Amino acid sequence: MEEPCAAAGAAAPPRGEAEEPQQGSLLFLGGSEVKSSAVVKYSSAPPQAAFARLQEKTDLKLPPANWLRESAKLGPAGTTILGNNKKSKPFSSFGMAYDFIDSIGNDVDVVSDSENIKKLLKIPYSKSHVSMAVHRIGRTLLLDELDIQELFMRSSQTGDWTWLKEFYQRLIDQKWQRKKKSKEHWYQKAILSKFLYYSINGDGAAQPVPSTSKQHQDGPVSGESDEAGRASWPAPFEMPSSISEDPGASNQIIASANYMLSELFQLDEPKKDDGTDFPINGNSDESYSEEEEEMPDSDDNGSYSNTSDPPDDNKAVAIIKSVGELSVPEKYKSVHRIRPSCAFPVCHGTEERCRLVLSYVLEGLKSVDSSVKKEGDLPAADPSTPIPLKYEDDSTSNGPECLEKQMALFLDKMGSFPKGKHSSLSGMIPGSWQYKMKLQLILKSSKAYYVLSDAAVSLQKYGRALRYIKLALQCHDTYCCLCASMLPEVLVFLCQCLTLCGDTQLMLAQNANNRAAYLEEYNYQTKEDQEILHSLHRESSCQVFAWATDLSTDLECQLSVSCKCYEAAYEILLFSNLKNQNPEQHIQVLKRMGNIRNEIGVFYMNQAAAVQTERVVSKNVSTTEQQLWKKSFSCFEKGIQNFESIDDATNAALLLCNTGRLMRICAQAHCATEGDFKREFSPEEALYYNKAIDYYLKALRSLGKREVHPAVWDSVNWELSTTYFTMATLQQDYAPLSRKAQEQIEKEVSEAMMKSLKYCDIDTVSPRQPLCQYRAATIHHRLASMYHSCLRNQVGDEHLRKQHRVLADLHYSKAVRLFQLLKDAPCEFLRVQLERVAFAEFQMASQISSAGKLKTLFGALDIMVKTKCAFQLIRKELAAESEQISKDKSNAENTTSSDSSTDLNKEEVLKLLSIFESRMSFLLLQSVKLLTSTKKKIGGINEEEEVLKTNKQVYSLLLRATANKNMTLLERIEVILSLLEQLTQNSEASNIGTQ
Repeated sequence: MEEPCAAAGAAAPPRGEAEEPQQGSLLFLGGSEVKSSAVVKYSSAPPQAAFARLQEKTDLKLPPANWLRESAKLGPAGTTILGNNKKSKPFSSFGMAYDFIDSIGNDVDVVSDSENIKKLLKIPYSKSHVSMAVHRIGRTLLLDELDIQELFMRSSQTGDWTWLKEFYQRLIDQKWQRKKKSKEHWYQKAILSKFLYYSINGDGAAQPVPSTSKQHQDGPVSGESDEAGRASWPAPFEMPSSISEDPGASNQIIASANYMLSELFQLDEPKKDDGTDFPINGNSDESYSEEEEEMPDSDDNGSYSNTSDPPDDNKAVAIIKSVGELSVPEKYKSVHRIRPSCAFPVCHGTEERCRLVLSYVLEGLKSVDSSVKKEGDLPAADPSTPIPLKYEDDSTSNGPECLEKQMALFLDKMGSFPKGKHSSLSGMIPGSWQYKMKLQLILKSSKAYYVLSDAAVSLQKYGRALRYIKLALQCHDTYCCLCASMLPEVLVFLCQCLTLCGDTQLMLAQNANNRAAYLEEYNYQTKEDQEILHSLHRESSCQVFAWATDLSTDLECQLSVSCKCYEAAYEILLFSNLKNQNPEQHIQVLKRMGNIRNEIGVFYMNQAAAVQTERVVSKNVSTTEQQLWKKSFSCFEKGIQNFESIDDATNAALLLCNTGRLMRICAQAHCATEGDFKREFSPEEALYYNKAIDYYLKALRSLGKREVHPAVWDSVNWELSTTYFTMATLQQDYAPLSRKAQEQIEKEVSEAMMKSLKYCDIDTVSPRQPLCQYRAATIHHRLASMYHSCLRNQVGDEHLRKQHRVLADLHYSKAVRLFQLLKDAPCEFLRVQLERVAFAEFQMASQISSAGKLKTLFGALDIMVKTKCAFQLIRKELAAESEQISKDKSNAENTTSSDSSTDLNKEEVLKLLSIFESRMSFLLLQSVKLLTSTKKKIGGINEEEEVLKTNKQVYSLLLRATANKNMTLLERIEVILSLLEQLTQNSEASNIGTQ
C-alpha cells in the first residue's frame, strides 16, 4: 500500500524521460515543511514516439529505406512495440531480419524462431493456445511470439490494444457455450480460434480474411514516421471479429485449415520414425475435446525443463528461404524432447497416414459444400477474394490454348466427357475461393487414394488396389470437368494414376485364381469414401475414366484395359510435351506398354494354338486362326517398337523370340493332314520356319553378346536350335520328294542339323545343359541314321559311299558318347547301339575274306557288350518299380498306389530287348560258324577254341532263355546281363590275342 505522502505535491517527470528514484524530497503538507529520506518511485511511462507526416500516395506496403536500421531514439534493432520478451529475444524475427536485411522482402518467405514454426505445425494437435504476431514486409513474413497477458498488463495504463482485448474477451466468453455444442462444432471452433493465417499472392500483396469490423483500426497505424523518417511497421496479426458471425468466412477458414492439415502428411514416401521427432500418442481424436478450456497452458517453448529459461540448444535459428523447407525436419532438430501434452497422430503405416489426410480433406469438402449451399447468405464473404493459401491460380494459367484443345480431345476419346464449357453442377463460380479450394481438396484426395492403391499392390491386395485407384480417378473425373486447363504436375500425376491402374488390371489378369477375394475387396467401401464421392458428384457426373476401373472376369478384357491405361498415360505425356521433363516416367510407361503388348500377344498366340489343336478334320487354316495370328503379331510388333525406342535390348529380344514362336505355330498350322505316309514337308511350313529363324537371329543381334543377359541369350539360342532341329526333322521324316531331289533334301537336312548343333550349347553348366546334351545326341543319331540309309541305298559312286560310311560311324560314336553322359536315357542309348550293330552287319555282308568278316563280327559283339550299362539302368528302374508294387500290395490300408519314380517305357524296352536278343543270337551263330571253319592259332595258344567254346555256351543259354515264354521282363534283363558278362571276358581275351 502506497503511503499518502508518496503522491502529494510531487512533480511528475516529463513524459518520455527515464524514470529515476528521488531521494530527500521536500514535501509541504498544510503549510508545514516535512523532510524525508524515503525513496519515491514514479509510474513508468513509455517513450513518446515521434512521427512525421508522410507524403500523399505513399505506398504503405513497402518498407521505408531506413527500415530496421538502428536508431538511438527507438532502441536497438529487434525491439518492437510488442515488447522485448525475454523468451523470444535471442531469435527475434526483427533481429534475424536485421542480420540478413538484404534478403528480406523478396528472397525469403518466413523469418522466425524455429520454436514458433514448431508451434504452428503442432496447432492441430495441441490443447494449448498459440499467440503470435505476424508482420509482412514485401513477400516476407516475420513471426514473433506474442504474450497477450503481458501485452494487456502493459497496455492497461496506456489504453492501447483495446480492440484486441475486446476481441479476446469475446472469444473467452464464447468458450462457455461449448458444452452445448456437438463434437464437430468443437472441432471447427478450435480451428477458428487457433489458426492464424496470412497469404502472400504472387504480386506480394497480403490479403486477410474479409471483415466488416473496425476494431483493428484502434491499433498502431503503419506508415506514420517519426522525425527521422522511420516508420513504425510491426503490427499484430489481424483476426477478423466477424468470423463467429459470418458463416462464409468461417467455412473458408475451416476449409483452408483442413487443407493445410492434410498437407502436413507427406504422401509420396513412408514417414520414417527415427525416435527423435514426436512421442507416440494415439489420442489424436481428442485434440479438440470439451476439456480444452480446462487444460492449463504449458510453457511456450515446449520443453521438459522446469526452469523459466530453457537451455540454448533447445532452439535453432532458421531463416527459411522457401516455405517448402518447412517440411524438412533436419532444420529444426533439438536435443530436448517436445512436451508430451501435444497429441500428435503418429502414423505407423501408409494407410493410416492416408486415412488421416482423407479425413481432413472430407472436412474441407464439407465446409466448401456448405458454403456453396448458403451462397446467398454470405454478406461479408467476397467471392472475388482468393482463398488465403499460397497456390497457383489454375484459371489464369499461362498454358497454350492448343494444350487445352488436346486435353479436350483426349478426354472425349477416353470416355463420356460432357461437351461444352467446364462448369460445376452445384453452381460454384469459377475463380471463387470455393472453386479453387475444392480443386485443391479433390487433388489431395486423389493423391491419398493413389498412395493407398500403390500400397495395396505391394501387399498383393489387387481388389483393394483397384478400388482405391478407381476413387483416385473419380477425383480426376471431377477435376477435369471443373478445370479446363491442368497444371503440368497434375497431368504428370494423372499419368501416374493411369499407370498404376494398368499395373493393377494386369495383376488381376495374372492372378485369376483369387478372383472371389479380389471382388470382395473391390466392393467394400467406407463411409468416408462414400461422403467424398458424394461431394464429387455434387460438381460433376462425368465418368471419363470409368472404363479403366471395372473389375472384369474376362482375361482378354483385363489385358486390353491395362494396355489402354498405359496408352492413355503415354498420350498425355506426348500432347503435353512432358516426356522430356519427366524422362523416367516416360521410360516406365513405354516399358509397361511393351510388357502388356507382349502379354496380349502371348494370349492371342496361345488361343491360336488351342484352335489349331481342336482342328482335326479340316485341312485348311481357319479364319479365326488367321485373325488371332494377326492380333498377336501386331501386339508383338508394337511392343518391340516400344522397347527399341528406349534402347531396352533385353526385352526387345524377348519379344522377338516370342514372335519367332508365333511363326512356328503358323508353320505347324500349315502342315498337311493326309496320312503320315503321304504327307510332305510343305512350302508354307518352310516359309514360316524360316521367318521364325529370322526373328531369333534378330533377337541375338539385339543382345549383341551373351554378357548382356546370359539367361535371355541362352533362351534365344535354344529356341533357334529347336527351330532348325524341327525343320530338319520334318524334312527328314516327310521328305518333299515331289518337289526336290533326294540329294538336295539330304543336303538341306544336314545343313539344318549342323546349324541346330551350332546353337545348342552342351558345354555351359546350366539347368538346360541336359536338354542340350540330349538334343545334340539326338541330332548326331539322326545324322548317322541318314548317312547309314544313304549308304544302303546308294549304288555306284564309291567315293561318296566311303564318305557316307565315315560320317555315319562318326555321328554314331558322338551320339553314344552323349547318351552315356546323360545316365537317364537307356532306351535311346540301346537304340543307337543296335543301329551300329546293323551298320556292322551291313558292312560284313559286303566283305569276302573270313578274316575281315571275323573282325567286323567281333566289333559288332563288342558293341553289344558295351550296352551292359544301359541294361543295368533298366534293371535298376524295373527293380525299384517292382519293389514299390510289392509294398503297395502288402499294405492293404494304403488305397492310393504311389507312382513309380521312373518314366521307363516298358513297351519300348520289350521291343528293343527282342531286337537285341535276335541280333545277339545272329552274331553268336555267325561267330561259331566262322570260328569252326577256321583252324588258325593265335599267340601260340589255342585262344580261338576258347572263344568258340564261350560263344557256343552263350548262344545255347540265349536260345533257352528266349524259348521260355514265362520269364518276366526283369528276369530276361538279368539273363542278358549274365550273358554279356561272359562275353566281356571273352572279348577281353580276344582283344589280347589280337594285340
